Amino acid sequence: MNKISFVIYLVILSTLMGCAGNHEAISRITIGSRQDIFQVTSASQAVPGKALLNIKFPVKANKAYVFGSFIKHENPPYNIVINIDGQVVELEDKPVLEDLPGHYTDNPEAGKGWKYQFRKTLLLMPGKHQISITVPVANVVVKKVIILMEGINSFQLSPIYNTPIMRYNRHPLFSKGLRSISIKLNGEAIDR
Repeated sequence: MNKISFVIYLVILSTLMGCAGNHEAISRITIGSRQDIFQVTSASQAVPGKALLNIKFPVKANKAYVFGSFIKHENPPYNIVINIDGQVVELEDKPVLEDLPGHYTDNPEAGKGWKYQFRKTLLLMPGKHQISITVPVANVVVKKVIILMEGINSFQLSPIYNTPIMRYNRHPLFSKGLRSISIKLNGEAIDR
């Protein structure tokens, strides 16, 4: 085995090991152990003594582009799983085929692809919570600690896309897949 083949082998092996680690984390996160942490609600008004958590996650994705057709994720579907303190909720959406003008060096969602608008509203106790956000199809897991205030809380998730390997490798592009998720709670970025 020459040096180049060995390096390629190591890269593939480390990628597979990373994916395997995420698959285990995804399996753990998507299986809930509790049912008493939150309630899914359609309420838009705050409930005294409770925190209303409005979750929003717009994201664009393609499974493939084949013979002039943009194929969406159907089996398995493109969904989001959120685990708060052991209770799990799944976010689902029917995507819309979106064609944004421009070049991805200016907008990572430029071009044609499936746009999802994931939304969910949860009612739970204010205070500190462990939250895990999983996108199983993209093999993405993000874990954070959030502190909810009594009343209405805005939980905005934003996609961080992968960058192309070749040209313009500093510019993310939705068709290269989801790399991670950035989170803002009530307008403030969460880093913990």
